[in-house]
Amino acid sequence: MADKAFELHTANKIELQKVVYYPIREQFNLSAQMAVRAISKTCEAYKRDKSIKPTFDPDGSV
Repeated sequence: MADKAFELHTANKIELQKVVYYPIREQFNLSAQMAVRAISKTCEAYKRDKSIKPTFDPDGSV
């Protein structure tokens, strides 16, 4: 998801959600709320510094 935000150069949750919502729900078997929170966390991290792609700990909380 961070790859897609970086690729699209967007930290807009709604724009990113249109692209990644269904694929991440299916790939990770997430509930709707968890998918939206993960997208939100990605956007918040990308907003901090748009010149780098954010990375996340696999065991990090949402």
